[in-house]
Amino acid sequence: MKSYFYTLAIAVLGNFLILSGAYSNSPILTVRGNAIELGAKERSPFSAKSASQTEIVDRVDKIAQQITVRIDSKNNGNGSGVIIAKQGNTYYALTAAHVVKNPDLYTLITPDARKYPIAQTTLLEGVDLAVIQFTSDRTYTIATIGNYSFNAQKDLADSQWIFVSGFPGGESQRLLTAGKRLNQDVGKFIAKDVFSLAANNGYELVYSNQSRRGMSGGAVLDAQGRLIGINAASEDEIESDSRGEYVEISLGNSLGVPIKTF
Repeated sequence: MKSYFYTLAIAVLGNFLILSGAYSNSPILTVRGNAIELGAKERSPFSAKSASQTEIVDRVDKIAQQITVRIDSKNNGNGSGVIIAKQGNTYYALTAAHVVKNPDLYTLITPDARKYPIAQTTLLEGVDLAVIQFTSDRTYTIATIGNYSFNAQKDLADSQWIFVSGFPGGESQRLLTAGKRLNQDVGKFIAKDVFSLAANNGYELVYSNQSRRGMSGGAVLDAQGRLIGINAASEDEIESDSRGEYVEISLGNSLGVPIKTF
């Protein structure tokens, strides 16, 4: 028995990094330690003139590891976020609003595994974004913003291959996935039964990256490691296994809020 639906992922580098592509000939990259194996023979998504696959993945993952945070709650699971600013000892992180909108006690976990109470939460009006604050006298890396205009043809080409960084629910290890940006016509078809991309929550970014529960609020990065959006929703399938228990399987397409919305 199967049922298809889109779930808001409320809830780093994992053992697997997937270049998913329901609408492309994308290879699968398996990351085991520092070794990266090409798991399919299709044409590489990275041009011959660009850095090697290993260099690109390594560069983006190092950046993602430094800026991605985990957000834990007492009663509502976990989510992810990204550090975007600092003033004095106050840090500001961006996440999806649905990760922190419910009354609860939230804790932010930084890349060095330190835990901080979230001092203040600001929900942005009309979009699924929130700014959270925490205080620390330690130094953390601030994300570099890539403020694309996705309607421009040049920006569409430059930002075609993107990465999503976040913490899957119930896991302490960060996951990085790679995929291809899809145009909004594809996105509207994918999300037609649930989302109105133009009017609902600012979900204007559509990409083939797989994401899991808990990765909502995580960073959407370009191949240079610049922040271009916040991961917000994913396409999932619920399927029963041989024991009759239901398991969640990611089908690979996700939605995000462009950073230009912020």
